[in-house]
Order: sequence, then structure tokens, then C-alpha cells
Amino acid sequence: MNRLSVFLIGLVLLTAGSAVGQDIRYNFDNTADFSKFKTYKWIALKMEAPIDNLTDQQITASLDAALGRKGLTKVDTESADLFIGYQTTEQIREQFGGSDSPSVGAGWNGRSDSVRPVYK
Repeated sequence: MNRLSVFLIGLVLLTAGSAVGQDIRYNFDNTADFSKFKTYKWIALKMEAPIDNLTDQQITASLDAALGRKGLTKVDTESADLFIGYQTTEQIREQFGGSDSPSVGAGWNGRSDSVRPVYK
């Protein structure tokens, strides 16, 4: 194999690995007959950390387009067949390495609330 082929295979594997990192959860009723639903209305769900307006507009526009292709019509009345809302969360996990110098006990001078300087 030449180097370009090896590079492209590696790139595809790295890309596939990052796609697996997304965690999407959804919930729906398996017994519901969605062909009977003709209208929907957006509702606001309480979010721990609201997202910015641009992202909110992109999400709702994308879902409006997808629901429109399915034959659903957006309404602003309480008589809608479906009430749709969404929530987002962002979790950033960081892992920090330990220091180069060993420590003994709860901290400097035996106090657990102290911060021990690290010299390199």
C-alpha cells in the first residue's frame, strides 16, 4: 500500500471514532400512530444552561423542515396534536495529570485545604 492509502484509512478511522462519542437520547411511545398527527406546537422546556439564540434557531428550523416533509403543520394554538420541546446538555470532561513530586498526607503542613506548589 502506498502512503496515501494508509493516511486515508487512518483518517477514516479517526473520523469514525469521533462520531461514536456523541450521546443522543430520545423517548417516544411505540404504540402511537403518528399518521394521525397533523399539527404541532413548540413548547419551552426548562434547561439548566440555555443555549444561544443562533443554535436554538438552527435546531428549530431543522426540525420544522423535517416535520414539514412528514406532512405536519406548525400551529400556535393549544389544540395542536403534538407538543414538541427539546433540551441540550454539554459535558466537558477533562483529565489532569498528577504532579512530578510525591506528596504525603492531606496537604502542606497537614491541612487539607492548602494548595501545594509544584516545582519543575
